[in-house]
Amino acid sequence: MTSSCQKCRKRIKFDESLENVDSTSLSMIQSTLSQSYINISDAGDGRDTREAHDARNSNTPDLSTQSPSAIRIKLFALLNSNSDMKHPLCVDCANVALQLLAGELDDLKRERDAYMSFDSQAALLHKQFDKKDDDNRNEKGDDDDIDKHHLLEQLQRETSEKSMQLDRLEAEKRDMESEMHALAVEEDALEAEETAHLRRHSLRILQQKESQQSAIASQHTLATAQNELDRLEKTNVWADVFRISSDGGIGTICGLRLGRIDQNVEWSEINAAWGHVAFLLYSVANKLQFEFSGSRIIPLGSYSRIERATQTQNGVKWETLELHHPGSALSMLHTRRFDQAMVTFLDMLRQLVDDISARDTCVRWPYKIGREKLADHSIRLPGQFTSDRAAEEEWTRALRGLLGTCKVLVQWATSE
Repeated sequence: MTSSCQKCRKRIKFDESLENVDSTSLSMIQSTLSQSYINISDAGDGRDTREAHDARNSNTPDLSTQSPSAIRIKLFALLNSNSDMKHPLCVDCANVALQLLAGELDDLKRERDAYMSFDSQAALLHKQFDKKDDDNRNEKGDDDDIDKHHLLEQLQRETSEKSMQLDRLEAEKRDMESEMHALAVEEDALEAEETAHLRRHSLRILQQKESQQSAIASQHTLATAQNELDRLEKTNVWADVFRISSDGGIGTICGLRLGRIDQNVEWSEINAAWGHVAFLLYSVANKLQFEFSGSRIIPLGSYSRIERATQTQNGVKWETLELHHPGSALSMLHTRRFDQAMVTFLDMLRQLVDDISARDTCVRWPYKIGREKLADHSIRLPGQFTSDRAAEEEWTRALRGLLGTCKVLVQWATSE
């Protein structure tokens, strides 16, 4: 069992002998202290003292039914009631207390010896005076008066000397009491200073721990942010924006099919896919700061278009070619411009591929791009009034090859 010293507040551990204190031992200690109290109080009425002691014993609760910890608490309370010191004390504080008590005991012994010496001398002088008084009674009148006068003067001188000696002892006692009071005040001041220092030290340690925890939290936040930054830097945004794949033999971009077999894909979906392809080519060209020769692309989603420059007598004229199908086979003029727009788009793709190949000779393209063909597959639409599956498949393969080339184009642009 552990407790704290009542003087210095340090944690202390009880001796094993205190762990085995029982009610019988506590009763014996209480009886011893009570007997000492009765002996000290003999100057008063012994009967009243004994009656008060018996009354206290009659009010004492039965200790046999109490726990060892409760008995130890009562033991300390008993010691505190018979002493000015608070218990329990640690070894260091107990040694200091014993030294103080030993000093007080020595002072009291010296004072007692001084009083006893004075009392014995006074008694001796009294006896001598009585003896001389008896002897001088037999002598005649004048000689007796002279001797008594001399003896009285001697006794007065001795009394005066003893009074002076007593005054000196009392003055020394007062000086010692003043010094002890000053030491007690200094001890209290040192204890208060020590307590303030311990509080400042504890506050400093607490602030240091808070700073360490704040630094650890900041490092953790920084590491998390750095990991997130690394992840974002490794993320290919272009690949996420332009997701190129295939579905049932038809190339797809962002989940939209570009091509048709047996007319199983709506023109609205194909037009939307062409809008993504146009935006892809436009974005890569802007990133590489590349300008197309004789044409320019305007991405407008499902209604994207290409402007082609033609030389006339009045100068350069820009012709608009719709990069989307009208959705009806009856609009022959619009369908023809859609054909020309796809051919022009293929030519613009070829220009960009040639520029990249000039910059990086290590890049490898999956398909060879011709004037109107990609990997020997024509980019032009099949006949509008025919359902030739082979022609549709060839056009779909050309578009799939176009998406494959665009995929390589995006990968190279994002690696730069």
